[in-house]
Amino acid sequence: MYASVRQNAGVTAGGMWMWDDSAAHPIDSPFYEYFAHLKLPADRGPDLITFPTGMRVEVREPLMVYDISYDDRARMDARLRFEAVEPPVPLRTGEPPYPKAHHFDQTGRVTGTVTLDGDPIAVDCFAMRDRSWGPRTERGYHRVGYTWAAGPTLSLLTYTAPVDEGAEHIYSGYLRRGDRLSRIVNGVRHVERDPVQRWVSAISLDVETEDGDRTSGRATAVSRLLLSIGITSACAPCWIGTLTTSGWRAKTKTCGRSRNGDFSAPPAGTRGSRSGRCAGRGPARIRRGLRRTRSPRCLRPPCGAARPGSRAERSRPYRVTGCAP
Repeated sequence: MYASVRQNAGVTAGGMWMWDDSAAHPIDSPFYEYFAHLKLPADRGPDLITFPTGMRVEVREPLMVYDISYDDRARMDARLRFEAVEPPVPLRTGEPPYPKAHHFDQTGRVTGTVTLDGDPIAVDCFAMRDRSWGPRTERGYHRVGYTWAAGPTLSLLTYTAPVDEGAEHIYSGYLRRGDRLSRIVNGVRHVERDPVQRWVSAISLDVETEDGDRTSGRATAVSRLLLSIGITSACAPCWIGTLTTSGWRAKTKTCGRSRNGDFSAPPAGTRGSRSGRCAGRGPARIRRGLRRTRSPRCLRPPCGAARPGSRAERSRPYRVTGCAP
């Protein structure tokens, strides 16, 4: 789930998306809904905010426990609780990607139920929430690598600024072991990419904290979603792997929005219109139900054809209205 409020412009953006290992593009995912220009939230206060996208956040314990729901009034009804396993960790002032804004990250346990097309899906996992506020530029963003993992006894977050292929310097982040939280002061990230699609397929980390702890690990992607939202193109994979920190190992399985990818244009060679498949070969139940929210036209182009090229076309919200595979 994602929500963004631009108070000066008077607009709200955001939505919800779900994906699995069957496809990498929103149009093929079990559920995708995103809005770019809705009204400001009408129901808002220190303990509750209801976004016009269908998302609702209620504070149970400030900065630690939240009830989060999403209702699209058609296919999706999500009711979740986020319980933090650590306090919010702020990004130090002036650090990219928000040199003039403020930002914090926080991992926690998420429980509840997501009901898609009438089928309830139990949720019990670890997830990352973050929040940013302040002035943010519309252009001139540089690539950012944002990698995290979480579990009951260990959580980790790293920031990198990729330039070319090869090792990436980790310039910020944190490591939590039990109740102890330490800043990451140095490290290296290695990204492995699919030779054909060029999306991220695996990530290796080696980091050092201010307390002298060393942590290393490697995780392999089991699914991914390629996003293009406004000025950001990102890869949001799910990972499974192992971390080794100062002598003990922790297996991690984690999913996140734009968590282990690049906040940038997709690398050269990425197939942007379809993940190497003919557009007409998706599940029939989904093919029959695809439509834009503002137009009855089917979104799928002929096999091999590119998606609509104009920025206005790409920014229109759309949803998948067929049954999930």
